[in-house]
Amino acid sequence: QLAPHFHDPLLTKWAQAILAKQAQQYTDAISLYRQIVAERAELQPARLQLAVSLFENNELEAAEDQFKKLRAEELPPEIQQLIEQYLEAITQKDRWSFSGGLTYLNDPNINNAPKSGTTYGNWLAPKRESAEGVGFRFDLGKKWSWGNGFFNELRLNTNGKYYWDNKKYNEVSGRANVGIGFQNAALSLNLLPFMEQTLYAGGSNRSETLKRFSKSGGAALETSYWLTPQWQLNSYYEYAEQRYVQRKHLNGNTHFISAGVLYLPNAKQYWFANLNYDRTATRDKDDSFLRRGINVSWGQEWGKGLSTRVSLSFAQKRYKAPMPIFNVTQRNKEFGIQASIWHRAVHLWGVTPRLTYSFTKTNSNHVFYSYDKHRLFLEFTKQF
Repeated sequence: QLAPHFHDPLLTKWAQAILAKQAQQYTDAISLYRQIVAERAELQPARLQLAVSLFENNELEAAEDQFKKLRAEELPPEIQQLIEQYLEAITQKDRWSFSGGLTYLNDPNINNAPKSGTTYGNWLAPKRESAEGVGFRFDLGKKWSWGNGFFNELRLNTNGKYYWDNKKYNEVSGRANVGIGFQNAALSLNLLPFMEQTLYAGGSNRSETLKRFSKSGGAALETSYWLTPQWQLNSYYEYAEQRYVQRKHLNGNTHFISAGVLYLPNAKQYWFANLNYDRTATRDKDDSFLRRGINVSWGQEWGKGLSTRVSLSFAQKRYKAPMPIFNVTQRNKEFGIQASIWHRAVHLWGVTPRLTYSFTKTNSNHVFYSYDKHRLFLEFTKQF
């Protein structure tokens, strides 16, 4: 008697992925492995093959992300050693890297105005304005290795927002970093002097044309260290001198410090917590402030290919002097919630769209600066 016909779609897809990889058809192999991992996130051999295919297709940032997720799992020593070898190879590669993203924006309170009809004495708060448009970000980078883990690095970044129905809030910034660093499989250390230029339409009814708004220069120090395959420490410090074309009262300097910890209990989950401190000193004391904040994030790969990320934030912002007209020294509390959802098997030219909901709320001791906003937007991000 013949055995009954047996057909497992997932095994068939896996076999197709293996054949595609052997034929060096990496795009097809990557697509198939992504679908397998989306269906069965616990299949670590499939995730490993996905990471290797990404590496061989020179998609190094995406490969590095998958290898680091795998490293958090309890795998056989020979597999852990293989993963470390791939990560070491990634750190040693001199390469151009390019990433970018587009975000559909629909902001119901672009000018951060309080509730309609809010008054302070004889003053009436401005009305809320809405704006619809697109946000963009593009990053270009290159490393030149010296040997023994040392390198030079170039980073070029630009980001901005274009609102087609409220152009006076359009803005674009560009930053150039040229620095030095050291990296191995556990430690990364970067010193990056930078220059930045910002163009802004002004946020007023008088102009919808982008014009020079501000420039800044300074240096940033980045560090990260893997304590174990599950725990990573991160820190960032930046000092900048800021100069404004028209708003001279904002000229000054900033110190920004953050320290965080990343925890990967397994390949399907991560937790991140961050403390940050911002000290901005301007020419006019009423624009100078101290801001202390905390952020907590949780990312999870679920069954059926769904992934989610939830972030919570809280900060206190204290200004140094009272505002000239109102004679009030601002004391603000800032709250934020952001939640994203996407499907890991949905890729269009290597891009996975993410649907994100964001809620922000500021409570201030001056009613004109208390506001909240709800936003729902769609993000498209690609790494090359």
